[in-house]
Amino acid sequence: MALQLTNQLIDKIKEVEKLSDSWEELKPVLLTRQESPIIRLYLNAYWASGLVLAKLGQLEQAQIICSQIREIDHYNQFTGARILLDIIKKPNDTD
Repeated sequence: MALQLTNQLIDKIKEVEKLSDSWEELKPVLLTRQESPIIRLYLNAYWASGLVLAKLGQLEQAQIICSQIREIDHYNQFTGARILLDIIKKPNDTD
């Protein structure tokens, strides 16, 4: 349910702000408009979707999202994405 809600929010913001589905087109927009409240909401929802995906075991998709957030997070405002990415990439320890 959490994933469904974050995806609905992301889709609604994309529609209202006319944001692209392509990361290469979206990235410069997010970089220049990071301080906009609606873009911050988008980024927080996108990061939350990555967290939920990781909890659901969809680590590859979660890693993509966290990597993308990290690409534009020049001020370390989304440290959770960096931490989650480090956790996902860390090899499993055997007991």
